[in-house]
Order: sequence, then C-alpha cells, then structure tokens
Amino acid sequence: MATLTDSHREAFNKIAARLGFQPGETTINQSHPALSRELFTFGADDTADIGGKVIPVSSIADLKTLIGLPDHPEDSHVDYPQTLAKELAPNSDDLRNSIKTAAVAYLIGDPKKVADYEDLINHSLFPGKVLAFNADDLTVADGQTVVLGTSGETEVYNFGTITVAPTGTIRVVGNTSVNCQVFTQQ
Repeated sequence: MATLTDSHREAFNKIAARLGFQPGETTINQSHPALSRELFTFGADDTADIGGKVIPVSSIADLKTLIGLPDHPEDSHVDYPQTLAKELAPNSDDLRNSIKTAAVAYLIGDPKKVADYEDLINHSLFPGKVLAFNADDLTVADGQTVVLGTSGETEVYNFGTITVAPTGTIRVVGNTSVNCQVFTQQ
C-alpha cells in the first residue's frame, strides 16, 4: 500500500473495520498460489480459489450499512417496484420479483421509497450472509482473468489498490460491492 496517501489508507482501514477485519488482517496476500494462475476466482471457500470471511446479516438495513452505501436522493437510475397496494396475488412470482426489486432499490436508492416492503424483504431474504474480502493490493497480470462474485451471496471487496495490466480482465458474475482507493489500468 505504499502508493496510498494517508487519506486513502484511512479510508481503506475504515472499510476494513466496518467489515470486521482487524488492522493488517487480509483474506489474500501477493504470495497466494492462485495469483499465478491464468484464471482465479474469489468466492466461497469450497468453490473458489480464494475464500472470503463470512459475515452474518440479519436485515436489509444491516446489509446496506455493511456495504457502506449511502442513501441516494437522486435516484433516476433505480428501478422501484409497484406499491404493495397494487400487488394482487400474495405469494405470486410478481410479488417475489417486486420484493427482490425493492431490496435492490433499498440498497442503491432511497430506502424510504420502499419502506412498505422492508418487513417482506427481511422476512423473505434474511437472515443471510456476506462474503468479505480485504487485501492491500490486487494485481491482474497480462492475460490473467480474476472473477468476482462466484458464491451466489453478496460479496464485498476492499482493496487498497487494484492494478490491471493491458490484457488483464476483472469479470464480475454476481452481487458485488468493490471498494478501491487507487485503480490503475495500465
């Protein structure tokens, strides 16, 4: 993390602490054998090259806090579901889809706009878990592909720096949140 300024280092450490990591604790270091492969994945211990720390999450509000997403009053980018009063069939696919849409809107938009869904979200989608990853640096070499989000759970990544070589690739395949203080595309 030598390339980080003091403010970058402080922000990195603040996110690591929010995810429950102790100072200096990482889920991967630069000597991990997977880093030398052409393709490596982050995810669950039993299905990925690099496993994360499991953090139990009891509600959508806890998930939003853990991820560190602020409320967004400007939310033209957010897909909000119909109000619950317009949902006609309890336990229908339409209602289940609306609950999932509301959960995403809660996280990336204004939670007040889906407040009527919060109990349904918590009842149908929680408790759950998050896989957290914390590392000073991630370097993606030429010809190398790094895959994030393979577990099927929400995954939260905290990197001090990410450096991607000209023909390196980062592929995201699942629900992820990536925090990085300095990103360099060579």
